[in-house]
Amino acid sequence: MRVLSIELANFRNYAAVEFEPPAGTSILIGRNAQGKSNLLEAFALLATGKSFRTSREVDMVRAGAPAANVSARVRTKTGDARLACIIASVGEGSRKRFFRDGRAVPYGRFLGGIAAVTFAPSDLALVGGPAAL
Repeated sequence: MRVLSIELANFRNYAAVEFEPPAGTSILIGRNAQGKSNLLEAFALLATGKSFRTSREVDMVRAGAPAANVSARVRTKTGDARLACIIASVGEGSRKRFFRDGRAVPYGRFLGGIAAVTFAPSDLALVGGPAAL
């Protein structure tokens, strides 16, 4: 599996951006508060359908925007596909919809399009914290 491109619209601090990661390993470098973690969160959203940073989905919608859109073109063993997640602000909450190749799909059918593992600073307690019973 390979992500060919990812597009963000009104996601966190991004009004609109398209990123085409090169083949192989990519390293994101930049100053604080420039959107590195937000880009990683967008990848995780497409991989798991959830944020690894917040339980409030509305937090992922850019301030003042009605909705956030995250989509990616991916290449798998079976061919290319387009995955998308739209998070709409609804009052104080949100509504999330998933798409595969332009068709709305339930959460369970959306999963598996991107394989990802998230290891965040908050996870360091797993390896450095006290032993658990």
